[in-house]
Amino acid sequence: MKQMEIQQLTSIEQKILFADFMEIGKQDKSNGGEIYLYEHPITGEYADPEYLPYTEICENTNWNLLMPVIDKIYELDQHDEEGNNVGDITHALVDIDINRTYEAVVKFIQWYNKQKQ
Repeated sequence: MKQMEIQQLTSIEQKILFADFMEIGKQDKSNGGEIYLYEHPITGEYADPEYLPYTEICENTNWNLLMPVIDKIYELDQHDEEGNNVGDITHALVDIDINRTYEAVVKFIQWYNKQKQ
């Protein structure tokens, strides 16, 4: 299966990608467990994925939302066969480029999820 490019992911798909990676989801039992809600990383309230702020990271230059995700990536100590995913994150961080950092994080999460399958 070919890895999806970040441009091919909708805003909601990107938000769910981050939320699932950060393990902040839960099923809403009041509706028979059919609805999956996510904990908002700032307010702590559970809501629909459309209300998660992850895709606004670049627009608002919000490193505070991105750094916990990066911390988790570094804690996992996982590298692809070429080591590029984590390296791309590190290089983008050194350059203080939030857009490149965000894209590298999305690519890492996609790669990581593929390895878990």
